[in-house]
Amino acid sequence: MKIVAVVVTFNRLILLKECIKALRSQSIAPDSILIINNGSTDGTLDWLGEQKDLEVINQKNCGGSGGFYKGLKLGYEKGFDWVWVMDDDTIVDKYALENLLQTNKIKTDKKIGFISSKILWVDNTPNLPSLPFVDSRLEKNDIPFNYYDDKNSLVIKAGTFLSMLINREAIEKVGLPYKEFFIWWDDIEYSHRIYENNFIGLYSMKSIAFHKTHTNNIENIINADEKGLWKYKYGLRNEMFFYKKRNIKKYLKYWMKNIITMPFYILVHSNKSKFRRIFIVYSAYFSSIFFNPKIIYVNKKVKL
Repeated sequence: MKIVAVVVTFNRLILLKECIKALRSQSIAPDSILIINNGSTDGTLDWLGEQKDLEVINQKNCGGSGGFYKGLKLGYEKGFDWVWVMDDDTIVDKYALENLLQTNKIKTDKKIGFISSKILWVDNTPNLPSLPFVDSRLEKNDIPFNYYDDKNSLVIKAGTFLSMLINREAIEKVGLPYKEFFIWWDDIEYSHRIYENNFIGLYSMKSIAFHKTHTNNIENIINADEKGLWKYKYGLRNEMFFYKKRNIKKYLKYWMKNIITMPFYILVHSNKSKFRRIFIVYSAYFSSIFFNPKIIYVNKKVKL
C-alpha cells in the first residue's frame, strides 16, 4: 500500500516548515510528500527548491481548491493507493498516519472512501470550524454514527482537508474536487460526494492533527474580520451550489430566506463594513444561480 502526503501551501513558509517537519517525523512515513505551491511570494519557492526529499509542483494561485484538485489528480496518476491531504497550517501528531491506517483495518460493509483525523486547536481543544459532519438520523441502509466507537472511530458524512486520507478507488469513482470553488466547501462537497457514492467515511479519534489558526471561532459573514471578508464571496456561493446540486427545493428555500434575513442580521449585528457584507451576500447568492462547474474525472488508463 503506497501513500502520498499532499500539502497545499500559499505564503505561509513558517507554518509549512512545521507541517513538513511533522510529516518527516511520522511513526509510519508516507511513501512520498508532494507540495502544491500556489504561487507563494514569501520565499517558499526558494526553500522548497533546497528540499531534496520533497516533490514540488509550482503553479499560479488557484486557491486551496485548485491545489487539492492538482494534488489528488497527481496522487492518482502516480499510482498511490491513498492520498493524505492537508493545508500548510496543519501540524500532524507523530502517530497521525499510523492511527489513520489502524482505522482503515476496520471491517465495514462498504468500502472505506476517506478517513479524517481528529482536528484540535493549539490549546488541545477541538478545532470548532473543522468538526466533521455527523448525522444521528438513520436513513435506508445507514448505520449509526457511533457504530465503531469501540474502535475509536465514528461514521461521518463529510470532513475537512485537514489530515484526510482518501482512497484511490473513491477518486476513480467520484472524480476530483471542483477547482472552480477556489476556497471553502471544496472539502465538504468532495467528501460528501464520496459518501454519496456508496463509500463509508470514518473519523479516527486517535489520529490527531493541530490546526494552527489565530482563533478557534466559528465565524460567519456577520461577525467575520474585515480582512477575511473576500472569502465569503466564494464560501457562500459554494455552499449554495452544494445544496443546489443535491436538493433544488432546499436550495430555493435557503436562497429566498437568506437573501432577506442575512442582510437584516448584518445591519443589526455587524459593527463594521455593513454594506460591503451585504454586497458580498447578494453577489454570492446571485452567482450561485449560474455557477455550474463540471466534475473532472481521472484518467483510468494511467500506466502505473
